[in-house]
Amino acid sequence: MRICKNCKVQVLDDEAKFCTECGANLISGRRESSSVSLSQANESKEVSSVRLCRGQRADIKTPALIVELGWNKSNYHGSFDFELDSAAFLLKNDGKVTQEDDFIFYNNPVHHSKSAKHLGNKSIGMSNIERIQLDLNKIPNFVEKISFTITIHEAGERLQSFN
Repeated sequence: MRICKNCKVQVLDDEAKFCTECGANLISGRRESSSVSLSQANESKEVSSVRLCRGQRADIKTPALIVELGWNKSNYHGSFDFELDSAAFLLKNDGKVTQEDDFIFYNNPVHHSKSAKHLGNKSIGMSNIERIQLDLNKIPNFVEKISFTITIHEAGERLQSFN
């Protein structure tokens, strides 16, 4: 367990690089406003983390990674009964999937190539996090790009949005 230097909240996940309350980097103490974390493991089993904002791109140096997409409840003022769903799309060069199996989400959790796996969600502090594991060595040759989304289940019916 760690204590965030920025907001003084206890972070229960000893491997967490960022505070789930305020987004501060637990190592440097700087606050970062990001919604996606890529955890990369190299041959020496070291893990590094890259935090991204919506629309940013990352240069990946390792074949094994976990993408975490989340929403911090403390940024939302009101009732928080959002149900978040994440997905990964394994896309061809034309920006489309070749088949339904190339769309990885809770109802299709594992790609037939075993290159992408939806790990489900977890709550940490005030954050809900959806996780997708990738093995880039197993990604089929036709895949040119992997896009990630996070949506609010039944957002229209519940009058909810990311605004």
